[in-house]
Amino acid sequence: MPSVHDVAGYLLRLADRDRTGIDHLKLQKLVYYTQAFHLGSEGTPLFPDRLHAWRYGPVSPDLWSRYRYRRGYIAPPADPVGLSLSDRERDVVELVYERFRDLSGPDLVRRTHGEAPWRQAMERSSDGGSEVISQESMRAYFRDRLDILAETSEFPPFEHVVDLGSLEDVATGILPSPP
Repeated sequence: MPSVHDVAGYLLRLADRDRTGIDHLKLQKLVYYTQAFHLGSEGTPLFPDRLHAWRYGPVSPDLWSRYRYRRGYIAPPADPVGLSLSDRERDVVELVYERFRDLSGPDLVRRTHGEAPWRQAMERSSDGGSEVISQESMRAYFRDRLDILAETSEFPPFEHVVDLGSLEDVATGILPSPP
C-alpha cells in the first residue's frame, strides 16, 4: 500500500509534467480527494495515513510536517515516485489531479468545507480542529459522488456556505499551526 508521501510525490510529478505547480495548501486537498475518491470507488483506503480536519480543510499531519515551511510551488521529489502505486491507484490519482488541477488551494478549501466528511469531523472536535476525518464518512459521501470525476460533469453547487474569513494567508499557501 502506498504512503501519503508516495501519493503526494506522484501528484507533484503530474504537475511538473504539465509545467504547473502545486503549493502546500493545494497538495493537502488533492491528497484528501485521492483518498476520498479511492474509498468511494474501491471501498478501501489508498494509503494508511489518517487525515485530520483543520481550519483550512483536510490535512495529513505527516505531509504538513514535511512541507510546513514551504512557500510557493513544491518541487517534485528527485527519486522516482508512483512505483508503489498499482495501475488502478495511479488511475484514481490521475483522475483527481485532472479534475481539480485548475482549482486553487482556496477553491479546494471552500469545496472541502462544504462537504460532510470535513464538517462532521469539525463538529466532533472540542477545540476546533485536528479531529480525524473518518474513512467511513469519506467512503459513504464520495461513493455517491464519483460522477464529479467525469470530465463532462459540472461541479455540484456548494452544499453549505462557509465563512472562512480572510483567505489572504491561505492564498499564499500557508497552513495554520496544528491545534
